[in-house]
Amino acid sequence: MHNRWYGASCFQAVVAWGRNAGNFKGRSSRSEYWWVWLFGYLLSVIVNLIVLVQGRAIFSNNQLRQTLIIALLVVIALTVVPSASLQVRRLRDAGIALPKGVTAMGIDAVTAVAVIFIHGLIGKLALVGMLASGAILLWWSYQPSIPA
Repeated sequence: MHNRWYGASCFQAVVAWGRNAGNFKGRSSRSEYWWVWLFGYLLSVIVNLIVLVQGRAIFSNNQLRQTLIIALLVVIALTVVPSASLQVRRLRDAGIALPKGVTAMGIDAVTAVAVIFIHGLIGKLALVGMLASGAILLWWSYQPSIPA
């Protein structure tokens, strides 16, 4: 295995996620994947609660809203490679063929962008595609490790 963090605990998994950025080789255990997923989910809950509580102040101030949008885009740009590499390593560990995994990841990414920028019927179809590809990726990520 090319990942010394295989089977990491909660804190170790989050550290490994950052340190393994760009490492598309090797494997990642379910625990490593799901601890990072939980960490990201909890952070998004905190951010959403702040927006919910401070929503009126945020949306009435154009400068603050623009700053938050830029901050969100920076966070996305900084996390896309570590997250993609973790996903690829997890799919490899579960025995999912790389072309299938990368295709599902690509569909998920393209449809997520389409949902943001395209409205109407195409936007709704993109949402369905995003949800379907996301569900497939989650299912594959849940699968047990295949011995190397």
